[in-house]
Amino acid sequence: MTSAEGTVLLMKEASGGEAPLPPDPSCLRVTDGVSSVIERSSGGAGIRNVLNDRFLSRLEQMVPVLRDEPMTRHTTLSIGGPAAAYAQVTQACQLRAIAGLAREWEVPLFMVGAGSNLLVSEAGIDALVVQTWANAATVRPSDAADPWPTPKSTGLRSAVPGSTCPRGANPGTAGVLPAREEEGPAAGSRVPPCDPEAGVRAWVYSGAPLPRLAYEAAGVGLAGLEWAVGIPGTVGGGVVNNAGAHGSDMAAVIRRIRVTDGRDERIIEQGDLGYGYRESNFRTRWAADPPVVLEVEIALHADSPKAIRHRIAEHAAHRRATQPGQRSVGSIFKNPPGKAAGWLIEQAGLKGRRAGDAQISTKHGNFIVNRGRARASDVNELIRLIQDTVKAQFGVQLELEIQPVGEESS
Repeated sequence: MTSAEGTVLLMKEASGGEAPLPPDPSCLRVTDGVSSVIERSSGGAGIRNVLNDRFLSRLEQMVPVLRDEPMTRHTTLSIGGPAAAYAQVTQACQLRAIAGLAREWEVPLFMVGAGSNLLVSEAGIDALVVQTWANAATVRPSDAADPWPTPKSTGLRSAVPGSTCPRGANPGTAGVLPAREEEGPAAGSRVPPCDPEAGVRAWVYSGAPLPRLAYEAAGVGLAGLEWAVGIPGTVGGGVVNNAGAHGSDMAAVIRRIRVTDGRDERIIEQGDLGYGYRESNFRTRWAADPPVVLEVEIALHADSPKAIRHRIAEHAAHRRATQPGQRSVGSIFKNPPGKAAGWLIEQAGLKGRRAGDAQISTKHGNFIVNRGRARASDVNELIRLIQDTVKAQFGVQLELEIQPVGEESS
């Protein structure tokens, strides 16, 4: 979900599921019958032979498809060789249908959110890459009768029922909004009592950008996502990696997720996701055959929009002051117990070191930035330098937070 934003999936026999979503073919008609497959090469070995014309013909009826698409265009580091095939989806029903088609044809999927936290090798990705990034946060209330959101039901505002704490309300009480409140209902208007424990629960499409969702939540007086304003990832990527910052993380706001294995769907409760520091069962127990995340149910609580936006501004200012503005993959290493990886790297005298166009940031030691046309091999060279130097000087073995993808070039 920085969040790792990629997960490999080879569709296998499903073990059953629950709470399936009904099909909605209308959401898949996005190409108006116009072929969108772009041939960029004659293909090659491996999965490129599986991506035959019949499979692509079926796929292009659902979404536009690019062949041999450079992943430099779809990762925050602007590094990576070609994907055998690439498609972007913006709705859960599209994702559900594509996962089913991939399973039917035994085509491996590689799921990408915002493309952050990924280091794609020059060899590329020998799979169908499906990017879930959506410019809007598609949301539906947890008790909505229709599980397929329509354009009119996008946004957290649509998920806020009238009985829930309105913007500017004093949680747990009924009363009159103070005249000093600058946002929300008009000052002096009556507001109903609300339950601060209940807050708001809503299902969010896995490709929703975390920063956009955080700002949208602030706009309707819902707190709990302020930490996410600086996370360059999606809700789904955050789920996979338990993305977090400023003392909070995805585990704190997730209640359930809806996943598919390409055949069946099921609900997984938060307690069954195996969350730890930047860790989940997606990266451990399920790593060999993880399910595809369709939607995520989050729970937020009421607060003053003004107070929420103040916290957001503080977090955003801290990010600008401490993290580089150049293209990067996010934090390279996890923080070891009791220490900060960036501090160790700085103390080792490694800030500013370069390999090709890749450079250890002069602003934050735990970032590697692309200063031009860096390659994955350049970044890997710096990663090895950091790990070897920190191990030799401090006896600490730094563990990667990012996800390397593909075979490293020699």
